[in-house]
Amino acid sequence: VGFYAGVWASNLDFAEPTVGPGSVNDEATMELDFYGGFSGEIPNTGIGWDVGGLYYYYPGSDPGAFASDYDYFEVYGSLSYDFGKFNVDGGVNYSPDYFAQSGDGVYVYGDVGVPLPVAGLNLAGHVGHQWIKKNSVFGTPDYTDWKIGVSKDISKFTFDVSYVDTDMSKSECFGGSNWCDATAIFTVSASF
Repeated sequence: VGFYAGVWASNLDFAEPTVGPGSVNDEATMELDFYGGFSGEIPNTGIGWDVGGLYYYYPGSDPGAFASDYDYFEVYGSLSYDFGKFNVDGGVNYSPDYFAQSGDGVYVYGDVGVPLPVAGLNLAGHVGHQWIKKNSVFGTPDYTDWKIGVSKDISKFTFDVSYVDTDMSKSECFGGSNWCDATAIFTVSASF
């Protein structure tokens, strides 16, 4: 059994109106995720497990404005198994008060990873489903998302290129925004 903890950060823009009717005092330009948990393996099975907690923090959001109390906490658990030629992982995340105070949020997902016999590349696939208690507050119906990508480890760094999408139409996505459109994402991460 091992303990881990970390911080993840990204810039963002929620495009909330800051002047005029329906405006909010939203100056959030960053997401900071603080996480920690325990992981290990069930004896004599090869099945890995992972449990922990995650706090999403949006500095600059105004907790007194409508729907700008973005910060929330969730707990998670997952199981994984490596078959040699590929590995699988599945889990669930639960928040008692999901993003923008939208009530209970449950996310269930499955992942598969395949080491490719080409230049140390790894192929990854993901599918998940998000349930949200107060869909009208959050801004979308419950939805399914998926991803397919290729990554490569170089020293302590991982380089990843992925294609991501959801099953939402534009009209279902936050009042007709393009935030839910398919897109390609390039990431670089490091482990120390």
